[in-house]
Amino acid sequence: LEVDKRLIERLYQNEGHLLAKVTDTKVEFSEDDQEIHIVFTIDEGRQFIVRNIYAPGDDVFLEKDLLPYITVEKVKPYNVSKIIESMDKLKELWGEKGYINIDVYPQPKPDEETGEVDVTFYVERGNRVYANRIDITGNESTRDRLIRRQIDLEEGDLITAKKLESSQTAIERLSIFERGGVNWR
Repeated sequence: LEVDKRLIERLYQNEGHLLAKVTDTKVEFSEDDQEIHIVFTIDEGRQFIVRNIYAPGDDVFLEKDLLPYITVEKVKPYNVSKIIESMDKLKELWGEKGYINIDVYPQPKPDEETGEVDVTFYVERGNRVYANRIDITGNESTRDRLIRRQIDLEEGDLITAKKLESSQTAIERLSIFERGGVNWR
């Protein structure tokens, strides 16, 4: 039920109801226990339209460089899925500069009077990450050099999201590890 509540809230939030909340859930069983009736009480709140979008820049990217990666649209209903998509795109952009431990924090500021919302995407980038040492563990039957040839990084290289992703895909294509069995630490 908790998952269903979150999915219902997300559905409303994708239609601009930024403050939508499932306020109550009632579960009733039929007398013969063959049916379950679930009633969700929803407070959808007001629909908000995006007024402004901000992405404060810094010495690596200016705001004008970041805004094209944001899929949230002005003069459209607030959409939490577009917020998440924008966060992922910004993380990918920063990841190409070596900031792979980046956090993106969207902050919506709703204006109850006008029914509009301003959204600001704040970034906490941390430090650029370089490969210090590459150790390969978990391979019992394959020589390390076969796996190392698939890695787009060498010790001392700047680690980028693209290099990590392409290396992981190449290693998984070898079919040595289980699908999703490549983990970076």
